Parts: sequence; C-alpha cells; structure tokens
Amino acid sequence: MKRLETVVFLICCVLAINAQTLNIQVGEVTYQVPAAQAGDMIYSNGTTLTVMDKVFNISEITRMYVDNSPVTGNSVSIVYNDSAASVRVAGNIMKYINVTADGSDVTIVQDSLLAEEVTYSLGGNSADGSFTVNGKYKAAVILDNLTLTNNDGAPVNIANGKRIALTIKGINTLTDGSASSDKGCLYVKGHTEIEGDGTLTVNAHGTKAHGIYSGEYIQLKKSFTGNINIGATTKDGIHCEQYFQMNSGNITITKPGDDGIQAEASGDEDYDEDEPDGSCIIKGGNITVTTVVQDTKGICCDKTMTISDKFSVPVINVTGTATSYASKGIKADTMRVSAGTFTVTMAGKGLWDATDKETSACSCLKADYMDISGGTFTLKATGAGGKGIGCDDRLLISGGEITATTSGGCYVYTGGKEYTSYTSNLDNIGTAYKSCAKGIKVGDSTNKTGDLTISGGTVKVKTSTNGAEGIECKGTININGGNIDVTAYDDAVNSGKTMTITDGTITVNGTNNDGLDSNGDLWIKGGNIIAYGTKEPECGIDANEEQNYHVYFTGGTVLGIGGSNSVPANSKSTQPYVTGTGTVTSGTTISLKSGNTTLASFAATRSYSGSGSGKGPGGPGGKGSGASILISCPGLTKGSSYTLVNGSASSTVTAAQYGSSRR
Repeated sequence: MKRLETVVFLICCVLAINAQTLNIQVGEVTYQVPAAQAGDMIYSNGTTLTVMDKVFNISEITRMYVDNSPVTGNSVSIVYNDSAASVRVAGNIMKYINVTADGSDVTIVQDSLLAEEVTYSLGGNSADGSFTVNGKYKAAVILDNLTLTNNDGAPVNIANGKRIALTIKGINTLTDGSASSDKGCLYVKGHTEIEGDGTLTVNAHGTKAHGIYSGEYIQLKKSFTGNINIGATTKDGIHCEQYFQMNSGNITITKPGDDGIQAEASGDEDYDEDEPDGSCIIKGGNITVTTVVQDTKGICCDKTMTISDKFSVPVINVTGTATSYASKGIKADTMRVSAGTFTVTMAGKGLWDATDKETSACSCLKADYMDISGGTFTLKATGAGGKGIGCDDRLLISGGEITATTSGGCYVYTGGKEYTSYTSNLDNIGTAYKSCAKGIKVGDSTNKTGDLTISGGTVKVKTSTNGAEGIECKGTININGGNIDVTAYDDAVNSGKTMTITDGTITVNGTNNDGLDSNGDLWIKGGNIIAYGTKEPECGIDANEEQNYHVYFTGGTVLGIGGSNSVPANSKSTQPYVTGTGTVTSGTTISLKSGNTTLASFAATRSYSGSGSGKGPGGPGGKGSGASILISCPGLTKGSSYTLVNGSASSTVTAAQYGSSRR
C-alpha cells in the first residue's frame, strides 16, 4: 500500500510540475484527466481512489500513467480492434459515465444528472462488436472509419431519446446478423441529424431490421456531403417515426425488404402539432432506390411530402423491378413538388384486393392530393394496369415538365381469374374488376370524384395498350395553360364531369377512341387545340350528348379531327365553327381562310383516312370519305362562307353558331 501511496504522490507532483494528463486505466477503459482539472486525489482505506468525484476501486485499476495526450472535454473515444475495444473517457464527465467493455461490446450508461452533450467517436473494426449508449440528454456520435458487425443485435444502438448529431467521416460499414431482433442496424431512439463528408454502408439482416431506424425524425443536414449506401435489408432501408428531411448528400438504397424510405406518423397525442409529423421534406441531395419485392414504395410518408430546391436541385431515381403486385414509386397522402429531377420506373402489375373487392395497380407517383409547380419527371409504368401518376382526390399542375409513358396491358380480374393483358372488349367488365394503364389518373372510380387542374408546365403522355387512356379524371378537368401533348390507345383526355379549357397549347391523339372526351359539358374558352379521334363513331372532340351534355365554344383556336365531332347545341356557345371532311396527311397544313386572310392554321400531326360524317350546316352534306374536320376560331361570323384548306385541297364551308347533332 505504501508503494501505491508513493506512486499517487509522485503522479500528483508530475502533474503539478509539467501540466500533463493523468491516465487511469480500468480494463479496456482509460479515463483521461488533464492536470488543470485533477484537483485533489483522495486515496481512502487502501481500497479506493477518488479523482474529480469519480471513485475507482484500487483492485480494478490496471494502470496509471502520465503522458502528453490532449484531452477534449465531454468526449468518449472508442477504437475497435478485432475482439477488443479501447475506450477513452474525458475526465470532466467520467463521474457521469458508466462504461462496460466486454471484449468488443461497449455499453455506456449516462447518469441522469449529466445535462451536457457528450461526443462519442467510434473507429476501427470488429467482426463481432457493438456500441450501445443510453442517457437522458442529447449526444453526438462520430463514425470515423468504423467497420462494425454485430451478429446478435444493432452494431450501433443509441437509446438516448433526444437529438443525436451523427457525423460520418471516412469509410464506414455497419452490419447486423439474422439473430438480431433490433429495429435497425443503425438504431437511434431520438432525433437523428446527419452531417459529415464520409460514406456509410449499412447491411441489415435482423428479423425486424430496417437499415437505419429513428424513433423520431431523421434529418440530413445541408452540411452533409457524404454518401449513405443501404444494401439488402429485412424491412425498410430508412425508417423514422416522425418525419424524414433531406437537405443535402447522397442516398442509395438497393433491394430493401420493404420500402426504401418511410416516414411514419408517430401517433403520439402529445406530439407538437407544429412539427411535420409523418412527413417527408426534401430540399436537396440525391436519392436512388431500387425495390425488388411486391407491394412496396420507393419513398413514402403517411402525411405530406414536400420537395423543393432550397439548398440544391434534388435528383430522385426510383426503380421498382418486382413484376408482381401494386408497388408505388413515390407515395404520400399529400405531395407538393416545386423542383427536382425525377426518374421513376415501375414494373409491378395489378392486384385484386379480395377485401375491398377491387383492383389496384402500380403507380410511379401516388397521392390523394398532389400539387406540382416545378420539376422534371420521367415516369414509366411497364406493368399491367400501371399509372404514371395516380391521384385519388385532386391534382394541380402549374409548372414543370412531366413525361408519363405506360406499356403494360390491362389488368382484369373476372370469373376468379386474373388477366395481365386483357385484349377483349372492356365495356362489360365492371370498373372495380379492371385496371387499365393510364399516363395520369385522377379520382375515385367508384364515387366518380376527383379534380384535375393544369395551368402551366409541360405534360407529355403516351399509352399503347387496350383500354389505356392518356389523362383520365373521374371528376372535372380545368386546363388554364401549359403545353399538353397526349397520344393514347383509348381516350387521350377524358373527364367524368365537366371539362373546361381556357388557355394552353393542347395536342391530343386518341388512336382507338376520342381525342377530348367529356362525360359532362365541354367548354372551350381559349387556347390552341388540336384533337384527334379515331373512326366514326369516335370523335376528335366529344361531349356526352346522350346524357344531354354539349360542347361550347366561347374562344380559342380549335381543330377537331375524327370520325365525327360534337358541336354546340344552343346559344350559350358564342364563337362559331365550321365543319368539313377529307383525308388528312401528317405534316400538311390545315387552315381556314376568309378571302386572303388566314384565320387559323394547324400543322397536321397525324394522318387520317376512313369514313367520317360531313352532314349538317357548314358541311358539304351527306356522308363523306375521310375525317370529320371541325374548326372554331376568333373572327368567324355565323352564316358567312370561308375556305377550308387541307393540304392541296380546298372547299367552301359556312360558319354555324350551334346545331343539333354531331358533325
């Protein structure tokens, strides 16, 4: 004992003279005490040594020594080396830190009296190790060139229920084993804020394991410029219980067992309503997700998804390779997008829901309410019944560039059998039993509700299979601007109720049905419109006259080409129109002239030949060979004659304000 007393006395003298660092080693843990902080060291009863209120059992002290190592306050450093771990604890917090180091498994419990942030730095490598910390206060964790595998649980388990600042430096890899029952390979109970410029790779094999799990929110801060790579997981790639926010950085998720990124509403009644619970907020960065299992989502949240370019233009790529069942690329209850570059490709086919007694299908974008004011979208649905955009309630498009292409067949469930490429007549198949591909679908098929408004941007749609409409809305459609170009196997643009066009450049082509098809009144008040339908009885412009709905022209420059066209039926239509017939050749010009003055001119984008109707006022009378050609434009006077020029052919037509049948 006298020898130990002498050692302690000599150490105190050295500290006093040289202002160095006292290191007290207990097994794998070293407590570092700077000379300026050491104060009195109390040696009591030959059994304990008290330094800065930390009581050490003499029998547990492995070594005491003095060196020149710097000490950063409020810090704990852990370096893994195969089956062991070296832990260093700053002296100013050591009385609050209880460390258990069992080989390469390190567990730290913070005293509830500790009300200061501690920084934990993890480095080195271990094939069977772990880090667990539990406390009542916020903390910082630095992953600094760490490779850590835990076969029994999460390699990194942060149980503090407060803000956790997670910094990624260098190259890091976390892996759990199939025996793990933890919720995440990287598990954080509290708020997770990620920064740094390093790379983190996560592989989650646990029975309940998400790649990264946070019991509250996850935020990738604008200072994060690194990479997060998540490989195969049992469940989601990234899962959080409050909200997900990405300001910068890069995320790549490959082959998650469920969703790529999911923000789930906490359901906590005491949760602050001002916080975006259950939301996804993307303000910059790059996300790439590849899903491989059925009925999953690339990126999803329970409530609102907001995507903007506050810090950089987001780049989002989602690919769903599973060919079975109704997966979604990006899904939210409410989706608001003002910027970004999106490439979403979904291969999933339709699904018969035996509980709800209806079919569903995959969608590249899916929401109840969607507002797109910017961004560039390349959307491809290749599976049966697939949709580029599926919106159950209301879709607003005021900007951006949307390209939606579908190539999958029509999914039908009938007679207890499913068909993934149904080619027979669909008229006798109930709505609930079929899901045809559509570029954009808005509304609820059963209740006939939903509204679509396009006031800007560019919308390009192409569909090519049986029953595949270009743009379908079960409620009303309002087009107030923008550039719209649709080529569809079925109707190019179809509304379940009123369709109103006040502005925009619109070219639509229904290769086997109507161009513009309104199941309510069709009002054209402005814009430049070319609408192609197929052979009679299909129309370039079609209002549901069987239900006493009509087309009305009060403005705009309109060309309708089809087997026939709906025309106004009463004086509510104030802008006259003319009709004629003829064969149309793509690339030629169709124009209407008053003497030498050209009132309207159109470049034909499709060739058309076949039977058409030219009867009634303004037409040449009787049946004619070729298309029904309808033009309405400013400058027409009811009863006046004009020259209709179709390529090299011309004919005299008379303007009418309204009639009583299709033309």
